[in-house]
Amino acid sequence: MVAANPVITRDEFDRIGARVAALEASGGKADPDAVAKGDEVAPRHVDFVRQEEFRLFKWLGTFALAAVLGGFGLLYEQTSDLRVAMERLHAELLREIHVQTADIREDMHALHTQTREDMHALHTQTRADITATREDMHAQHAAIRSEIARVRERVVRVETLDSAESP
Repeated sequence: MVAANPVITRDEFDRIGARVAALEASGGKADPDAVAKGDEVAPRHVDFVRQEEFRLFKWLGTFALAAVLGGFGLLYEQTSDLRVAMERLHAELLREIHVQTADIREDMHALHTQTREDMHALHTQTRADITATREDMHAQHAAIRSEIARVRERVVRVETLDSAESP
């Protein structure tokens, strides 16, 4: 949408001209209310900002705004650099944690496999020892039984001889 240019009538233009002329004639000491009404301006002392002060204010304001915006820009740059560095460090740490976790899993798996093999070997050795001990026990038991049988046979002979000798 195009805004229409405001139309200034000749009377308004003359009033603006009179105000500007009054301001220039007063040397910056005119009454603002009188200037606004377009009346004849009588010089009097009123506190208002002169053009040089206003220019100084504009320059200082612009400089202050540029300094503040530059500070914010620098702060943003530093925080974004810090964020990127933190993200990079986070990724490196995460990668290192995954590598270490994988190494620990491999070590645990190897240890588990070795422990199972050792347990199986120990189980086999224990079974062999039990079987050998059982066979030895049976052999000793058989030897003891044969010894008991011999002792019994002697006891029977001694009893037989003893009963034959006794009247």
